[in-house]
Amino acid sequence: MAEDSNWGEDTLKQKILKEYYKVKEMSPKEKFNYYMSYYFVLTLVIVTVTVCTVLIVKKVFFDKNEKIIAGTSLNVEFKNEGYDYINEGFTEYFKNNNENVSKDAKASLGNGVMMKFNDNNEPLDSEYQDVMSFNTLLMGGEEDYILVGEDAIQYFGNQKYYKDLSEIVDAEFIEENKDKIVYFDSGETGNAIPSGINITDTELVRDMVYTKEDIYLFFIEGSSHEKNDKMFLDYILKQ
Repeated sequence: MAEDSNWGEDTLKQKILKEYYKVKEMSPKEKFNYYMSYYFVLTLVIVTVTVCTVLIVKKVFFDKNEKIIAGTSLNVEFKNEGYDYINEGFTEYFKNNNENVSKDAKASLGNGVMMKFNDNNEPLDSEYQDVMSFNTLLMGGEEDYILVGEDAIQYFGNQKYYKDLSEIVDAEFIEENKDKIVYFDSGETGNAIPSGINITDTELVRDMVYTKEDIYLFFIEGSSHEKNDKMFLDYILKQ
């Protein structure tokens, strides 16, 4: 009689059964130690691969909205019209001035953060959690710009997040707007670089923001949509 090929001495099924009965006889503590010794790393690898696969599938097949530019705010309180001005208004402006743009592409201004600072431009101790979260947000490379109230520009400027404006605009622009531009130490050469611009007299701030103090626009170093920075700046500054 022919040997059952499914139940040969070294078949997978037989190995699984042996493993099952061996584990069945163990105490709970022994089962835990056995699992940690032989299966924990494998389980971790499987979970990691699964999560990565899900994220890739989500990105490729479900995240259809291509971002034109993305940003946030710090100590700026917007009216609903302010969000619409950027999220919808700049999206339309961008598409009208560019060819071959995905119909799902859009601009984004996310919900910002309100923080309190002391007289030395340092966040209050009670703001520690928000400061850490905001630092993480800016380091992630997903934010291209930040709209900042005057009381908050110094602290995050000292953290070297702001991009050199001369990478976006020419020297003529900087000279024409020298009274609106703020400078910060680059951290590399020790020289002050043009880092942001006062946008208080723009339509966005005049009509669509509750905040009464001056507001500045900065672009973030190492952002994901740098090629669209100049057009966004032109849109914000247009009268």
